[in-house]
Formats: sequence, structure tokens, C-alpha cells
Amino acid sequence: FLRRPGTIDIQTDLAFDYRDNLYRYAQWQTWLRQRQPPTLVLWGRYDTTFTEAGARAFRRDLPTASIRILDGGHFLMDTRFDDVAVLTRKFMAEQIAARGVLAK
Repeated sequence: FLRRPGTIDIQTDLAFDYRDNLYRYAQWQTWLRQRQPPTLVLWGRYDTTFTEAGARAFRRDLPTASIRILDGGHFLMDTRFDDVAVLTRKFMAEQIAARGVLAK
């Protein structure tokens, strides 16, 4: 997959853009505090890049966020896909039910 034409450029652009994330945090946090979107945070307990404290930090801006820490690492979707799918489906169903919208 990573050997496809153009993929190296895409990955390089993503890595280069990532350096600006820290500067954008205040803007994102303000948006979250003002909008309070329904939020599900799924985090890997053993992620060495982003620690568990990072997941719990969402509570400062989103006190009603659903935060679930799973036994996994940075690539949680790869290692705990079934759990992520079940939790995401449940969260979405709860959001639909809370708004009185019927899902097919």
C-alpha cells in the first residue's frame, strides 16, 4: 500500500503538517467548548505516542464526552477493530436515539 505512486508525498505532507497541530490546539479547544459536539474518544492504554492523559484531557472541553481506554497501542483500529466497531456503533445508536431519529 505504501509503495503506490504518490503515497510517499502524501505521508510526507501529513508529517510536515503535523508540526502545526500544537499551535492549533487552542483554536480546536475553543471550538469544542463552544459547540459541545457528541464525542466518543477511543484510546489505546499502551500508546507510547499519545498517553492516556491525552484522552482524559478531552474532559476539560467536553465534559460529557464518552472516553473509553482499550487495551491496545497507537494503532487501536488495527489491533482492536472489533471493539472499536462495537463501541462506535453503540455510540452512534445512542446519538440517533437521543435525537429521535430513526435509523435503518
